Amino acid sequence: MPNEYSIKLVSSPFQPPLEVAGNLVIKLSVPYSSDKVTIEINPNTADYLEKQDNPAMKVRQVMVTTKTGDTRTLQFDFGKNKIQNFETGGKRYEVELVDIGKVNQEGQAFLTFSFLVREK
Repeated sequence: MPNEYSIKLVSSPFQPPLEVAGNLVIKLSVPYSSDKVTIEINPNTADYLEKQDNPAMKVRQVMVTTKTGDTRTLQFDFGKNKIQNFETGGKRYEVELVDIGKVNQEGQAFLTFSFLVREK
């Protein structure tokens, strides 16, 4: 039976804009809005823990990602691009945009993007 993962990406500076679904790293990318979203599949990620070096900083962690030859960029909307299929690492995947919503964090509303990721 194929694996299925439910993920939610949040456009907030208070948490990393990425999730893991099985062997995939999925990162929120630009452009995005209340009716469309762009994601990157398997970017190269590096963490920088800045707060320990500078206690006056209000940011807990900075994450830097770079595209590689294997990184895929996919754009979604609720029209013709709700579901996209691709292959990577010898496996086939289907990614479906399920919901675009908002979440309140620290008194501000940030967009959220929910997806179902299916390993085929």
